[in-house]
Amino acid sequence: MGLTPEDIFSKRFNLTKFRTGYDQDEVDDFLDEVSEEIKRLLKVIDELKRDK
Repeated sequence: MGLTPEDIFSKRFNLTKFRTGYDQDEVDDFLDEVSEEIKRLLKVIDELKRDK
């Protein structure tokens, strides 16, 4: 399994050194990973529904 709920819950981002907030690239990369995992799971759900 690619991404677990615990991975999402426990994810911590590094603070930036030159401005307030988190490293935007790091957050974007993580959101891309979450998005891909959701797409994968939706595909699995769709396939399971078709197999009924």
